[in-house]
Amino acid sequence: MGLSRLTSNKDYKDFDHPGDRVLLVLLGKQSYHFGTYDVITKSNNVAGDIPYQVDSESEWTYIYFSFKRISQTQGHAMAFTYYKDTTSGIQMDVMHSLLNDYLQLTVGNAGKYYTNFNGQITTIRFNLGPGAYIDTKQGLLQRIKNKDVMPDILGPTKKYEVLIGKHDVTKIEEDQHITHINEEAREYGIQLWFRWFKSPIKTQQLIYRFTSSNPDSLGDAQKIGDRTLALFHTDGIEFSTYNLNPLSLQNTYEAKIPSQQLEVWTFVYFGYSKHHQKVSYYLLADDDEHKGLEQALHVVSNNYWLFLVKDAMTKPFDSRLAQVILNIGDGSYREDNFNTLQVYLAAPKLFSTDSKFDWEADDTITLVSGDPDKQGLKITFSEPDRNIESVQEYSVGLWTRFLQAWPERQWHTPSEMQIVRLTYNDEVDHGKIAIGDRVLNAMVVLENYQFGTYDLNDDAPNEISTIPYTHLEGRWHYIYLGYKRQLQQANYFVFDGDEIKHAANEKLLHKPLGDFIHLILGGEKDVAPFQGLFTEVAAHFGVGSFIASGEDLMKSIDTSFALPQELTVDYIHKQKHGQQQLIGESDNNEGSESTGDTWSGVGEYAISGWFKIAETQVKKEGEINSPCQILFRITNNDKEHLSDRKSQGDRALHAQICTSDTVKLSTYTLKGLKDWNEAKFLEEKVELGYSKKAWAYLYMAYNENVGEVHTLLHLFEEDKPVIFKGVQHFVPHFIGIYVGKDPHSRRFQGELQKWVAQYGQGAFVDVMKKGYEDTLPNFRHIQINQKYLWFEKEDRIIQTPEKVEQTFTSETESVDEYAVGVWTRWLIAFPTTLTDRADVHTIFRFSSTHQYQDKSELGNRVLSAFLTKGNYEFSTYDASKPANAVDAQLPYENIEGEWTYVYAAYKNKNFYGMVLFKDQQKAAHLNMEVTHQVLTGYAHFVLGANEFGYKAFHGWFYDPRIFLGAGSYISESQKVVEMIHKLHRKLPVTPQQAEDFKWPVSLLDTTNQDDLDSKKDQLNFEFTDKAEMQSYSIGFWFQNAMLLPEMENDFTSLVRLTTNGPDLAADDKFIGDRTLAFFTKTDKLMASTYTIKDPSFEPLSHTFDIKEHQWTFVYFGYEKPHARAYVLNPNGPTEKIFIAQHIVPNAFYLRVVNDLGHPSFWGKIYGLKVNFGEGSYFENPLELIDKWPYDPKKHSDIDKQGDKVLSINSAKVTKQKSDDANE
Repeated sequence: MGLSRLTSNKDYKDFDHPGDRVLLVLLGKQSYHFGTYDVITKSNNVAGDIPYQVDSESEWTYIYFSFKRISQTQGHAMAFTYYKDTTSGIQMDVMHSLLNDYLQLTVGNAGKYYTNFNGQITTIRFNLGPGAYIDTKQGLLQRIKNKDVMPDILGPTKKYEVLIGKHDVTKIEEDQHITHINEEAREYGIQLWFRWFKSPIKTQQLIYRFTSSNPDSLGDAQKIGDRTLALFHTDGIEFSTYNLNPLSLQNTYEAKIPSQQLEVWTFVYFGYSKHHQKVSYYLLADDDEHKGLEQALHVVSNNYWLFLVKDAMTKPFDSRLAQVILNIGDGSYREDNFNTLQVYLAAPKLFSTDSKFDWEADDTITLVSGDPDKQGLKITFSEPDRNIESVQEYSVGLWTRFLQAWPERQWHTPSEMQIVRLTYNDEVDHGKIAIGDRVLNAMVVLENYQFGTYDLNDDAPNEISTIPYTHLEGRWHYIYLGYKRQLQQANYFVFDGDEIKHAANEKLLHKPLGDFIHLILGGEKDVAPFQGLFTEVAAHFGVGSFIASGEDLMKSIDTSFALPQELTVDYIHKQKHGQQQLIGESDNNEGSESTGDTWSGVGEYAISGWFKIAETQVKKEGEINSPCQILFRITNNDKEHLSDRKSQGDRALHAQICTSDTVKLSTYTLKGLKDWNEAKFLEEKVELGYSKKAWAYLYMAYNENVGEVHTLLHLFEEDKPVIFKGVQHFVPHFIGIYVGKDPHSRRFQGELQKWVAQYGQGAFVDVMKKGYEDTLPNFRHIQINQKYLWFEKEDRIIQTPEKVEQTFTSETESVDEYAVGVWTRWLIAFPTTLTDRADVHTIFRFSSTHQYQDKSELGNRVLSAFLTKGNYEFSTYDASKPANAVDAQLPYENIEGEWTYVYAAYKNKNFYGMVLFKDQQKAAHLNMEVTHQVLTGYAHFVLGANEFGYKAFHGWFYDPRIFLGAGSYISESQKVVEMIHKLHRKLPVTPQQAEDFKWPVSLLDTTNQDDLDSKKDQLNFEFTDKAEMQSYSIGFWFQNAMLLPEMENDFTSLVRLTTNGPDLAADDKFIGDRTLAFFTKTDKLMASTYTIKDPSFEPLSHTFDIKEHQWTFVYFGYEKPHARAYVLNPNGPTEKIFIAQHIVPNAFYLRVVNDLGHPSFWGKIYGLKVNFGEGSYFENPLELIDKWPYDPKKHSDIDKQGDKVLSINSAKVTKQKSDDANE
């Protein structure tokens, strides 16, 4: 590099000719090069070098080069350099030619053979003549001091505000990327704040490059000055410079920043001083400090360029810079006290930790998981609208209400649902969680609120804490999540209206916020949303945002974020209430289907009504194969999604009738699920018991606040409550209501009445508290044991074989107290003589089965009474065993003709049977402990029927009565008697007065055939108007004739009074054949009658001795309990009294002489009389005699009026004792 050339040649070359180099000064790489010539040696280039120090670059160096001819043959050329008090010189012994008239001095240039000098030259002096030559150091210094004084180096002090304030470097203006400094600088420093946001790929990014290389020739460490001062970001900071001594184009010093501080605002200073020949660097990231001093020598230039963020060679820094200041000149360089630098001191204004702002949502937010437009909201807070950058304290608080069925049903609930996410990342890598994805995050998972955040300490992107909840669906919860960097703590609170629960992540380091942050409410792409409502949503940034305690949280809620009254669950529940008619009062066998269009949001709902199972169940074509029939279903699921019991909400309130004897109750719950979508059903079975076919009432209700489903099965005999605890349903929106039918069940077969659905406040009734009967809707619609009395309007006697049948329907609805009472009169002769007494005779049967059977099933015999031999038999059934027939007997002795009241009653597992023997004035009763089924609208009464192989009762019935309902059952005989007197008709009384019969034949002689033939029509008589006569007698005279030789002396028939007609003619086969009968031999008389001996009769007879062929008067009379046979012959009277009971006669038949089974009487009969009715039984039979066949004086001791004449009281009447009656 040419500094100067003094030549004597106009057209000089470098050193081709003498004088080309009279005096030549060049600057070489390591020394100053001095050249001249020597004519003595004929050398055109005599040279010498004086080395220079590297640090002399840019410094003033004094150069002096002179020549002096000493003699004609000797001369000296003397070269000196002076730098920093150091003088160096060389002497070259050369001889020059004498100067002629031409010299050329060039300064800053040494001709075209060398590059021009690059630098400054001053105080240029060209000396000729004496004094020009200096050959000593002293002379040189004297000259410098007095004449060529070293000029001052004027280093300007300037500050370049390259970038003021905080900036996203991707958004700064283009002209801010390059700053040109046209100043000479020996000292410079750059200070700034930077903030880096982690990128997924590690790269070297240029923060700045301060270079003395022209942009057109700039390289990266290719030449001196490319990296005067350069700052790069990797995972830390690289300070880079160069050094001239020793020469190095790239010296790099790395400051490793802990990962925790990588993304905080970081202060960096990088400076250089020529004077100190050092670079100084300093870095402070939070409390992580790096500083260093390194040897460096730079060239001095009067042109510098600061490339900010980007140049043409290195990937640009893409994050944040603040307050970039370039200083040149004195004071730019320092080695300590960095915290007094201007940029450092600007931090409080740049990154104010005292700044604060709050944001609140304007209105309640509704999130719907199934609607892409309503799954979530994203709110971005960013600079400069929001002073958010560098905030180190922040929080989010909001009221949330999770609603899986409102406003639309969430058919599949994800395992995680996002409530809120605070993030400074624009994009989320699906399936991965990166630092900053979850600055603060709240999710709801099964059984817990899950809170997430990140921790730079452990490079953990998802630090989790959980807070359990007990009741999520429909319950308002206030959720708070906040972070404070100063405490390195994240706090989480959940307030459910009663209790505050808290969790925290401690020793947790966040980076301060950048110039934006996203608040995401609900869901987002690939993130399932919380479904329901948000209200009082607020985000807080800056000082005071962090809440440290539950007490402080409550103050915040009470003062600023109280739940609006109109949104409270209590308020909502009180706003809606009502009743929805499903099935009315008239029977409905088709069921109903409807929706609860006004039920949305209610906390209580119920369904209730009456049902009655059909007696006969029919399998219908197309129905599913199931033992159960649907009674009702309330569901949260519409038809498109409804299953029987597959999904949550299928069975909100559900009841089935299974195998006609069990009610199966179902509901579902959201509590205790293994996963969100588990369909957890709660089920209970309730036996219908013995009243399974009766009207029953079922009430089922849900209460959100109580968390219970209450069910009451109101059966005929008892109420059965069933309580499901720990129940949580969806808050309803859509409600489907099915009664008696639905798409997935067998239809209910039976009757339905008064079904209503209730919703809202008051719909739920606690069935465990007293008084529920007064609150439940239609609870008393079906009245049980309604009183009803049935009897025949016509006052009449019912005579078998006539039977009475009566069917009861509505009168027997829901009745389990009933009785049958009827007067009975066993009459063997009515309507005809009973010749074949059966083992069992039916009195009555009261049954409840539609299929009329004897005892094939329960209910064939509800109340039944039979007459067996010797007993009244009561028969009923017992459902508890079960037994179709349960029998008990009451014995009797003799009931012929007696009115007996037969009473059978049932109530509450007690059967009472009673027989009142009116004539005997006694009652017999029995009790049986049995269980009956309730009458359910059908009962059948049959009185006196021949059925099922049983003969009907034989005789009469009177005033049958059926007692139904309350008060029917009487279990004390005296009270039954009182009831009879009060309710029953008076028994009919048959007058015992009747016309007597006098035989129109005065005398019949059977030995005279003509006489017999003429009177043959007067031998048989029928008396049909003498029914029920309880007293009767016959009397006549007879005389035996002499028997013909061919005749046997057998008993012949005299007179027979019988109750059996010709169609039942027999001698002594049937009861009544011999009511009163006389048979005779020539010397014997037999009186024959009978007495009832249940179940048949016993013949009674007595034989009297009589005088042959003498007139004899006979009398035979009956009046219960005696039959008296009286015989008067010439020897005097004799008699026989039988203890006997006859059947009540329906008719009498008189047969004289001629009779079946005996030969006709042979002799004479005279004065026959038959007496009927009261008074027929004579104390003195002789009163019957109108005319004696002989002189009665023969019996002077006997008066016709029965009074003995004292004068003839010697006559003797022989009376037989009753125990000798049967001989």
